[in-house]
Amino acid sequence: MLSSESGEEDILPSPPSSENPFEGYSTYSVQVKFPEGSAPDLTDAKILSWDKLSSLDEDEVVKVIIFPDEPAFAYLFDKEDRLLLAGLID
Repeated sequence: MLSSESGEEDILPSPPSSENPFEGYSTYSVQVKFPEGSAPDLTDAKILSWDKLSSLDEDEVVKVIIFPDEPAFAYLFDKEDRLLLAGLID
């Protein structure tokens, strides 16, 4: 616990109670597909959406958070954190 000079407690965010960043959220599975002959190497690729980072599985599928009536921007990064694709998930 930290105290300020005024004697009031500073409230710090508590660490997540789980290793699962999607706990408590509704999720949607998204598969990443590129046109034949133009697919980049997606080994260790990840998608960032709603401030949550998720790695693609062996089938190039990833989970993203969904909120009713709220589209989300999603960003696909390669293993060197280079942006490959940006899109809207609705």
